[in-house]
Amino acid sequence: MKPHHPQQKNTRRYTWLLLGLLLSYLGASPVIAAEEQTAAPPPTTVEVQLPEVIVTATVEDPLSGSNSLTEAALETLPDKDGSLNEALAILPGVQLPDDYRDSTKGGEILPPEISISGGRPYDNLITLDGISVSSQLDPASNDKLGPNALPSASSALTLGKDIIDEITLYRYNIPARYGGFSGGVIDTTTRSPGGQLSAGLEYRTTQENWSEFFIDEDEQDDFYASRSASLQPEFRKHQLDLDLDIPLFSQTGLLGAYSLSRSEIPLLHFGETTEQTRQIDNFLVKLVQPFNNEDSFTLSTVYTRYDEDTFRKDTYASDLVYGSEGLIVAGETALFRDNFDFNLLTGFNYQQNLREAPQSYYSWDVTPSKPWGDDFGTSNSKEGGVRRPVSREYRHRDSPQCDSPLSNRCHNPRHTIGTSVHLGSSQSGTPRGCLHLFQLL
Repeated sequence: MKPHHPQQKNTRRYTWLLLGLLLSYLGASPVIAAEEQTAAPPPTTVEVQLPEVIVTATVEDPLSGSNSLTEAALETLPDKDGSLNEALAILPGVQLPDDYRDSTKGGEILPPEISISGGRPYDNLITLDGISVSSQLDPASNDKLGPNALPSASSALTLGKDIIDEITLYRYNIPARYGGFSGGVIDTTTRSPGGQLSAGLEYRTTQENWSEFFIDEDEQDDFYASRSASLQPEFRKHQLDLDLDIPLFSQTGLLGAYSLSRSEIPLLHFGETTEQTRQIDNFLVKLVQPFNNEDSFTLSTVYTRYDEDTFRKDTYASDLVYGSEGLIVAGETALFRDNFDFNLLTGFNYQQNLREAPQSYYSWDVTPSKPWGDDFGTSNSKEGGVRRPVSREYRHRDSPQCDSPLSNRCHNPRHTIGTSVHLGSSQSGTPRGCLHLFQLL
């Protein structure tokens, strides 16, 4: 009998053990897979019926080249200073200046100029309640301090969007009732009084401490020690809006609104901190008298004023005030009949620009009695300013208009025949006085 070798016995034991484990896995894996399949819950179907949603909107004709913004849309748009021009920037074909959001001029409050389809801002027609407010008083100039210019913005009125009911911008295929322009058209309508007695108040403010500046390292010294309004490291802004709706009779309503926008800009001037200011005041009074469900008479008055207290850089005794103001009075009678619509518009427009400054400007040689030129690294010591007489413009307009739909005479009900007559007069000018410029050696 052969002796049993212990190594062979252990080898057989391990072989049977591995074989048993393999058979156990093969036999259990289908069971595990089956358990995993049966463990997943069956899909559940739930029937849900959502409530009906009705979406209403105004269908704009793409062939007309126009886009509109309503009061509801204007309220939801973010803005920098609350101006109407800022809101128009979201419309196609509208461009604002490159320096509009320049962080070096955070204290400015004037609305940016608008270019439509690449045109010049003063080529546009701007209307408010049917009356043109486009300025003809040197809108191409932007030098408020020069001796030969007293510029104005392209619009005689500086409007905030809080008093606007609807604004329509035309880029091409502009209706024939508009005239006197070579660019686009901005047609603005002020809002009407509400049916109930109500009042509104809104205030907001900001300053440089709530902002963050990103200034190039090479320009930081000049920026934070600025002596000119071209660099504004400090500013404070305040905006106030008030409105009051007053129902007078059964259907007659009166609206009064006021808005204020003001900024203070501290700058260095001859070693001291001197504050420049900007301020815009807007007033609106509007009366609406309905005759029936559609016919109505509307009378609106809008007045706006802009004042800028500033000084000439590195110029002694050079404080000056640049100001502009505008006024429109518009009356409109609207009649709607089955076969025609009749509209009679009468309006008056007034604009004035002015500058109050020292009568004479001097450029002195740097001497012991006039030494400040050395402090600023210039070859001359400058003093004073140049006063410019006011420039004014008056315009009057009467415009009857009649529109008759062609729905009974053609297949397209959008076609209308329009008849309009524009009668108006315009007068503008700048009385010129004596300008005194001296170069004293």
